[in-house]
Amino acid sequence: MKIQDAGQKAQIIQYVNQHAKAAEKNQTAAGSGASFSPMDRVELSSSSRLIQKIQEAAQAAPDIRAEKVAELKKKIADGTYQVSSADIAGKMLKDILIELNK
Repeated sequence: MKIQDAGQKAQIIQYVNQHAKAAEKNQTAAGSGASFSPMDRVELSSSSRLIQKIQEAAQAAPDIRAEKVAELKKKIADGTYQVSSADIAGKMLKDILIELNK
């Protein structure tokens, strides 16, 4: 995770320092016979676990589909590659509408 906000960095450093002090106190208390064991715990929701799995799958997928690229290169070289002007116009209009609605 990349943290860019200086305020967040300061909060994380403060948390880590507090956690280290608490651990140090625990070690001291353990030596004196007291039993104290604070524990941090994180639970992920099922949707966050699903998002994590999707992100991992997306990162594992290749950026370029080699067989699709080879097929298109062959069609272009053979002169059989056909471009649908209706498809291009439709996509251009869709992009314009998306930009206008931002």
